[in-house]
Amino acid sequence: MDAIYPFDTTNGAEATSGDWVDEDVAQGIEGSVPPARVFSAPQTEILNAIKGVLGENTPSADDLTQLFQAIVQAHRITESKTYYVPGDYDTVQDCLLELSDKIIPSDVEVQIVLGAGDHTIDVSTGPVVLNHPYGSQISIRGQDLLNAFPTYATVDNATAATVEASLRAIFPTRIVVTGAVKAGFYMTGGGFGTIKDILFVGDKTAGQVGFLIGDWLNQIGTGYTRIEQCWFHNFGNTGLRINYASAVQAYRVGATHNTQCGFLAANMSGIQVLDTWIAMYNGYQGLAITDNSFAELFSGAGDFRSNTKDGIRADNTSNFQSGGATALRCKANGTYGITASQGGFALVYAYDGGTNTSGDLLAQIGATMDVSGSVTTPTCSPTANASGNQNSYIYSH
Repeated sequence: MDAIYPFDTTNGAEATSGDWVDEDVAQGIEGSVPPARVFSAPQTEILNAIKGVLGENTPSADDLTQLFQAIVQAHRITESKTYYVPGDYDTVQDCLLELSDKIIPSDVEVQIVLGAGDHTIDVSTGPVVLNHPYGSQISIRGQDLLNAFPTYATVDNATAATVEASLRAIFPTRIVVTGAVKAGFYMTGGGFGTIKDILFVGDKTAGQVGFLIGDWLNQIGTGYTRIEQCWFHNFGNTGLRINYASAVQAYRVGATHNTQCGFLAANMSGIQVLDTWIAMYNGYQGLAITDNSFAELFSGAGDFRSNTKDGIRADNTSNFQSGGATALRCKANGTYGITASQGGFALVYAYDGGTNTSGDLLAQIGATMDVSGSVTTPTCSPTANASGNQNSYIYSH
């Protein structure tokens, strides 16, 4: 519908321009004469909107909320949908932008399926921002893995390019981050559905994070999601970083050759992993937990090997548990297999260590460990079942 102008009483035709004026008898001004379309056209357009969205038989003279209903309904996704990238959209960012104003009921699932190949994230595109009021109903997944999820043997190589080639042979879908980008995926608020079957690859530019959940911009209660069969490789900072009271449940995840940590949970955040957890050849720790955060290997096996510093480190009243693990292998790390410090705690089951440069287990500055079911007898500081290192204790049984 376009603008409708007053009826021109001089030539008896509808004007094509001009302003509407009120009648002013004292000034001798006649008010504008409205053409019939002034009344009929808006009604027609409103009815078209109501019929088009709510149905042909919907309009009712007694219900004056129907236009509002139509507007809301037009923004509501009423049934589960799958979008393909590329295909329906060129990039995952385009798809998320299209979904940004949509209402997604709790019984509806929206799935974004990424095609095989590299999906590039750079300075021009920015990170894939996962921030939607109904994000828990949106999932992103890649193509099915070409082979079984990697084991530690798959990635046991000090050369990052060799490991990347092995990972690419397994993961057909990759998020490839180049340049000074904050992150590949960046969650800034609320929840998001499952992220599945994706290899995240960086180029070691300083500051890069594969998947960043939370930031100083959104500090408390930032986000929660589930990550399945994903890997984080060769980032200039951390593979997966969880901040500010955020939470992740994961199933089969790995991180290799990142400049700092493979995995980091900080500032009252938590991560729970099922089945397989691998962190190798990272520049700091394989897994770091700090500032009253929590990490748990709930089931399956963990491999924290060949990291430059500790395999696992729990600091500042943080907590690590592997009570349900079938194996927790912390080997060949540059300092300790597991360190708990500054009130940190570690509950360790089925520990398999050895060949760590400084020793297997270190508790210091008021930290404690509870170790049972060890596959190998761990070397401990302080000595097992004795206090030391500034009121710390390792209970081995």
